[in-house]
Amino acid sequence: MRLGEVFSSGTSRDPFNSDQLSFAASMQQTRQNNANLPSGLDAGACRPPPVKSPFDIWAEGSFARFEDGSEASQREGHWGVLFVGADYRVSPDLLIGALASFDDAQQDLTGLASKARSTGWMVGPYATMRLTNNLFFQARAAWGKSTHELGFAGSPEVVLPPIAGWSAAH
Repeated sequence: MRLGEVFSSGTSRDPFNSDQLSFAASMQQTRQNNANLPSGLDAGACRPPPVKSPFDIWAEGSFARFEDGSEASQREGHWGVLFVGADYRVSPDLLIGALASFDDAQQDLTGLASKARSTGWMVGPYATMRLTNNLFFQARAAWGKSTHELGFAGSPEVVLPPIAGWSAAH
C-alpha cells in the first residue's frame, strides 16, 4: 500500500469473534515508496530518490469490533485508538516531536443488561535520543481528558465526571 501499511486480522488469531484493522503511515514513508514508481512516458524509468527531509508527519491507529458469548450472555462492542504526530530530526542522534491520541471504546453486555463507553484524548511532546548504536533514550509527556459512561437496564445512565490529567513516560 502506498500510503502506509494496513494490517487486518479475523477470528483465526483472536480469542473471540472480531474484526480488527491497524494501520501506520508517514510522509517520509510515502515519499520513499513513490520514488520507486515509474514516471512520465518512459514507464521503465524511476524517479531519483527524494532528498530526505528532517521533518515528518505520521499517523497510526487500530480499531476492533468484537462479539462473544451466547444469547444469554452476549458481549459486543468496539475499541479504537488513533495517534497523529509530527517530528523533526535535529541531528542523526536526536528526534523531537509532538503527538495527539484519540481513543474510543464501547461494550454492551446482554446478560447483565449493561453498557459502558469511554472516550479520551491526549496531546504532548516526545523525544528520542540515540545513546549508542543499540541504546536509545525516549521521553514523552502528555495531557488530556477522558469521559466514561456506565448504564444498566432500568436505571439512569451514569456519566462520570471528565478526568483531566497528564502522563509521562521515559
